[in-house]
Amino acid sequence: ENLPSRQIEVPLNVVMSSSLDDSDSDELINALMSKMQERLVPDLAGCKDAVPRRGLSWERELEDFRYIIATALVTGVLDLEGGCQASDAKPYCYRVICTLDVTLKDEIPISSLIMLIAEVLESDGTDRTLVERLELSSSNIQEIIVEGVRNLDPTPAPSARPSAVPSELPSSTPSDSPSKNPTTPPSEQPTPIPTTSPSNNPTKAPTTNPPPGPTPPPTWPP
Repeated sequence: ENLPSRQIEVPLNVVMSSSLDDSDSDELINALMSKMQERLVPDLAGCKDAVPRRGLSWERELEDFRYIIATALVTGVLDLEGGCQASDAKPYCYRVICTLDVTLKDEIPISSLIMLIAEVLESDGTDRTLVERLELSSSNIQEIIVEGVRNLDPTPAPSARPSAVPSELPSSTPSDSPSKNPTTPPSEQPTPIPTTSPSNNPTKAPTTNPPPGPTPPPTWPP
């Protein structure tokens, strides 16, 4: 049977009592992941002592999904590029990227799964710190701060199928016959024939005769 699975990222700020060299880094990762697998995964699978702190509605939701996690595999790496994100980070603070490959018994909203994991990381119903719960008090780990819980699964891809198939029929059908009432028909009468007679007969009398004397010459200066 193929059970649903989710991949969750949990960045941790691990405060040490001293600085780490390369061999110490490997030892830190191995010890931390081993203890989380041993101590936290059973709590995730049963959430037996998780105490809801987000109100009555979340308490009901936690009860509904209390046994939804079948199992989880814990892995982690030391983040050499990024530093601790906690505001009160100490000098010897190291960022560890923890990944939970979670197998579920049934589908669950990703937001509910994240809240469920966050509750288990926050408390087991006692006042013990996360270092104490993981039984790492004897190591040089002084404090473990959970930076956050994030979903690593990609969101669903958009559908390649269009939402609606375009219609093959036109929105309106053209008319099969011309209009029975055409526009104004052209006139059957030709335009008027131009006239061949002048509008007025020319006068036979000349205009006034010019005076017999020459025209006076112009004056200068005026």
